[in-house]
Amino acid sequence: DAQRLKERGRGFRESFLSRLQQVVRGTADVATEQFGETLGDEHVRGGLFMGNSDRPLRAPQALYDRDVPNAKMRLFGGAQYHRAM
Repeated sequence: DAQRLKERGRGFRESFLSRLQQVVRGTADVATEQFGETLGDEHVRGGLFMGNSDRPLRAPQALYDRDVPNAKMRLFGGAQYHRAM
């Protein structure tokens, strides 16, 4: 039935947008052990230090000299954004 399919689609859309909002705010209830990233993970997966040949480049020493709060904590979504700021 087309009407039922539309309602299910609307429900999925609302659920998705709600979860997306939680991720952006940093309030999503996810397993950070599984999905979270440390600062080092972010740099590698973000491609920040990747060369043209897809080999990792050496990170600037200044990056390691700085004391970044929560650098070793596994964070997800909005919490990662706040760490970056």
